[in-house]
Amino acid sequence: MHVFSLEGCVEQGWLERLNTFEWTKAVESPDTRVVKLGRGVLQTIAWLIERPLVALLAIGGVLGGWLIGKTNVKKKRSLK
Repeated sequence: MHVFSLEGCVEQGWLERLNTFEWTKAVESPDTRVVKLGRGVLQTIAWLIERPLVALLAIGGVLGGWLIGKTNVKKKRSLK
C-alpha cells in the first residue's frame, strides 16, 4: 500500500482504517493467466501487422502444404 498524501488519507477516511489494518496478512494475488494470454495474442497480432510479408508467407505455406497433401491423397487413391 502506498500513501502519497497524508492529508488525502485524512480527507477520505483512510487514516482510521490504517490503524486497524492487518499488516501481517498475506497478500492474495489475482490469477493473471488470461491477461498474459491476451497480451501475448495482441503482441503477436501487432508483430504480424508490422510484418505482412511474414503473415502472407505463412498463409501461403499452409495452403501450399494443404494442396500438396490433398494431391498426394488423390494420387494414392487412384493407384489402388
